[in-house]
Amino acid sequence: MLCKLILETNVLIVTLDAAKVGGADQLQSYASIAGIQFRAISTGSELANIVQKETEFDFIFVDTAGVPMYNVNAINNLSNTLDVIDISQKYLLVQASLSKSALQDTISAFKKIQPTAVIVSKIDETTKYGELVEVLAETGLPIAYIANGQAIPDDIEPADKAKIMNLIIPDFCGSGGENAG
Repeated sequence: MLCKLILETNVLIVTLDAAKVGGADQLQSYASIAGIQFRAISTGSELANIVQKETEFDFIFVDTAGVPMYNVNAINNLSNTLDVIDISQKYLLVQASLSKSALQDTISAFKKIQPTAVIVSKIDETTKYGELVEVLAETGLPIAYIANGQAIPDDIEPADKAKIMNLIIPDFCGSGGENAG
């Protein structure tokens, strides 16, 4: 939505998420509010067709169903579905409150999909971020966005070093969010 609202680009949101009851409807509502085109599809071939034919869009965002990290078949199916198109950015959503081992397992399970960055959700539900940062540093995956609450899209924001440092070391940033020192 940021691309549409800030950059004033032509955006299409496509969802492959038929598993979550009402998920496509909710995403369609958000897209409608932001004035973004929306399509719900169910196959990789439909996705490839949209990407090939919908050349007027500057960005096409693809939402997929949540896949359990221990369901290898579901991850393989998701990977095969996404392999039909060239995707420049793939974001893996991880919860800030996960333990180090759960984060490592999650990232390892989704390696086949080749995420380029992570979106960290539930920042507001923990106060310990060291293990998250440690695991991401080990994997080399950058944090693209952080989600700090339930108000979408208002609580989703681009990650930056000062915000991340302030999570790890409270008061790293002085008042007003500027770097101290």
